Amino acid sequence: MWGNVQGWFISLVLLGLLMFGMHKLNEVAHISDPTSFGLDEANLGNVELPIPPASLLEASADSDAKPLYRAAIDDYLANREAYERFDKSKNAADADKLAGLTNLLDAARSRKATIFADDPGQIVKYAEKPDLEALDGLGKAASRAALLKSLTDPAAGQKYFEAEFALGARLYEERITLAEFAAGLGLLSDASSGLISSLRKSNQPARASEFQTFYDGYLKYNKERVQPMRNVLESIDANVVAEHTGDLFHFARNCKERMYRVEAIFALGRLRYFAGENGRIGDQTGAMKELKLLAQSPDPIIARAAREARDMTVQQYRMLK
Repeated sequence: MWGNVQGWFISLVLLGLLMFGMHKLNEVAHISDPTSFGLDEANLGNVELPIPPASLLEASADSDAKPLYRAAIDDYLANREAYERFDKSKNAADADKLAGLTNLLDAARSRKATIFADDPGQIVKYAEKPDLEALDGLGKAASRAALLKSLTDPAAGQKYFEAEFALGARLYEERITLAEFAAGLGLLSDASSGLISSLRKSNQPARASEFQTFYDGYLKYNKERVQPMRNVLESIDANVVAEHTGDLFHFARNCKERMYRVEAIFALGRLRYFAGENGRIGDQTGAMKELKLLAQSPDPIIARAAREARDMTVQQYRMLK
């Protein structure tokens, strides 16, 4: 009789251990749930500045400015040192020697621009993005030209600020990736400040007020809606990654704003190698499964981002740090 009781006891212990082990295995395979931040409908919606920057442009040409922006990029990359020297120049005439800036002035008259959409591989990647960096550099050079020109010819200076604003607007409108979006916002912010000052000095208070309203709305929107998302999607901080792992999966699947989906996908690629403080294996293996699925997306941008994230090697990941 005693032997049977002992046997039943041992069997119950083994069964308990088996159930515990199965529970742990299931827990390991489980993907983290999204937080309230990830479930917030505002964070899942489309990006929309309070005032569309395009509404402030005085563009009259129906042509696509892509050839002009591509020519500007080519000139910048071929003559980078000249642009870097101009950044320290005190001679307004030096701006006239930079063909890329002339291209930007001409492009500002066009109502649309397809910059990277026809070849998204230039920016939908982890590696350096020289073409996007060139546009950012061109925008900053336009700002420098505006400041120098304004000293003797305020109207000419204003044109350069408008060209910088137009470029920022085009990057904002296209926003395939968060990097492109951020570059656009930076140029819009800088150009707005310059135009507010320039328009006030040239006795155009109504126009200056329009840009002031845009700028104030941008600052509020950027602080309340954009920066919180960037803090989660771009973070490599162990605690932030661990807290928002579930949000990354949720954003990659459900964001209406495609650039946020792309950035969440890039974050899942990093998650394969680092899941944050006390990271879970289930999240890392789940990231690879999710990326394989997203690589089949009918949206070519999403599919490309997923392939980049899926195929990133540990050596490439280490280069990101």
